[in-house]
Amino acid sequence: SPEYKLGTFELRKPLAMEFDFDVGRALGLPTPSTSSSAPSVAKVDDANLSHPRWGQGLRELLDAVGERSKRAQGLGKAVTSGRGSLGDCRVYLMFSGHVV
Repeated sequence: SPEYKLGTFELRKPLAMEFDFDVGRALGLPTPSTSSSAPSVAKVDDANLSHPRWGQGLRELLDAVGERSKRAQGLGKAVTSGRGSLGDCRVYLMFSGHVV
């Protein structure tokens, strides 16, 4: 199965989550000029979540990531969510194209 490597981290397809939009573009990053599948890391902020075109998809992405994290850690509720303001919380995503 395909893997995406960044330093010592890997996004393995079975563990990765794929979305129907380019995550980097939604976060306002320039589209890479090469077809490299190397992942990028970017910070998500409230401006991203309120963007008229990309905000809803990013909020749903954070809800999905939070739900998966909740299950993986055996928590009663998700800590990460796309609902409301991020406030003082910092959220970083490692992604490659449509894959987080």
